Amino acid sequence: AYSHIASGANMIEYWHWHSTHNSFETYWKGILSHDSQSNPIYEEIQKTGSELENISSSLVNLNIHADVCILVSNQSLTAINWFPFSENKNYNDIFRRLYDPFYKLNIRTDISDENHIKPRDYKLIVVPSLYSV
Repeated sequence: AYSHIASGANMIEYWHWHSTHNSFETYWKGILSHDSQSNPIYEEIQKTGSELENISSSLVNLNIHADVCILVSNQSLTAINWFPFSENKNYNDIFRRLYDPFYKLNIRTDISDENHIKPRDYKLIVVPSLYSV
């Protein structure tokens, strides 16, 4: 919860609050189990909620700035799927080879596409496998 708030979230929402009794959903498990009794997950969320209630006015509209942006391209992903450069590597593999070192070095990165990026906001823009321009 705190990590999301530190990154700019103004709300923390939990899905599902209660476990689904009669469903084929993939994510059926809720904070409360089928017995609707308190459990360690519920108690942790209750504790976090109390903490947030006491400090919430100080946590509104927080944001962080990244100096690095990875520019992803659905057009390049599609082109590489149609015309692969390898039998066992794809666009996402190349993305991870570029993203993972930033993550390991604890360098904050934004991920954007060509329609939303603001180049002047970044010191470095990384473009994995630019297949089409």
